[in-house]
Amino acid sequence: MTARAPAAGGRLIANLMHFARTLRAAGLAVGPGKVIDAVDAVRAVGITDRRDFYWTLHAVFVNRPEQRLIFDQAVMGITLGNNRLFCTIKKNDLSPLRPAVDAQK
Repeated sequence: MTARAPAAGGRLIANLMHFARTLRAAGLAVGPGKVIDAVDAVRAVGITDRRDFYWTLHAVFVNRPEQRLIFDQAVMGITLGNNRLFCTIKKNDLSPLRPAVDAQK
């Protein structure tokens, strides 16, 4: 396995902790174990592609369908708030993080 560079000048863990606090404040049950899982997952997958990054964190933090909206709102809040967690990944990539197709609803 090859080592991957940490996000935003080595602030990956701090940024993921901030994101986890945002999710916790929004009502999701996010404890230290989830943060550790998120760090491990992101390190395994990498941070070079926004979609992979989104879905990696989604897999860790979203356990039930009703949590998806909270997660998406947190992602948008972090992104629009200019937090470097999502914004520094391919700044010139303006494509959506998630696929627009949601045919199961």
